[in-house]
Amino acid sequence: MQVARATTVSAEDMDHLKGLSEARTSYDVFRIVKEVCLNSGYKKFIMLRLPDGNDAGIADLGIITNWDPELIGAYDTMSLMSDSPILKALKKSTLPYVWRFETIMSGRSEDRSRSAADLFQEFGITSGVYFHCSGPSGQRGALGFVGDRLDPSEAELMELSYFANHAYEAVCNLDVMQAKSVDTLTEREKECVYWTACGKTSSEVGTILKISDNTVNNYLASAAMKLDTANKAHTVAKAIRYGLLDDM
Repeated sequence: MQVARATTVSAEDMDHLKGLSEARTSYDVFRIVKEVCLNSGYKKFIMLRLPDGNDAGIADLGIITNWDPELIGAYDTMSLMSDSPILKALKKSTLPYVWRFETIMSGRSEDRSRSAADLFQEFGITSGVYFHCSGPSGQRGALGFVGDRLDPSEAELMELSYFANHAYEAVCNLDVMQAKSVDTLTEREKECVYWTACGKTSSEVGTILKISDNTVNNYLASAAMKLDTANKAHTVAKAIRYGLLDDM
């Protein structure tokens, strides 16, 4: 069901920007972006780098997100990034890109369009908006909000675009500092993160590694603490970006 909802971003804009300027960890940014996402009537968000041709999937690009790990895993298993109309649009223009399934499916074959629609609808996603972002050193990325609400107004687009670029710059500045001091994950932590990246649940990872699912969650929590991440999907994305799973 499509839900029309007025944004409250403009009323809280100064508090959000102040919070971004004072952020000391990527979780601080994650919390603020999630609040703006929900206040704006969306369900999920993803901040990502724009692909440079060497990226295999969305897990390689994600910086912070509250997408379900199962959604990310299925998205990459289906190789949906290769012909994503959203990513194509973001490469061609710096303007906000508002989308609905009925308007963006032309870039894919009928079968792949149907598969993509079925996957996202399973997670309650039928529409969204993406904002092109630039970092302080020229990094190119985007922040996307998705859910099932009606298209945003011009005023909302202006407010969210302004916020998106501040959030992206805050993460870029933090990421530079964190990349210099990130701890190396233990072999067991890497194994748990790797199998989570493959779409396995904690119970399934435990069966594979012959440990309890509670122990798996402890290893994932330890990895998240070392990588300064907010959830499993964020941990997976950062571990991949730092090359911590390259030898798996």
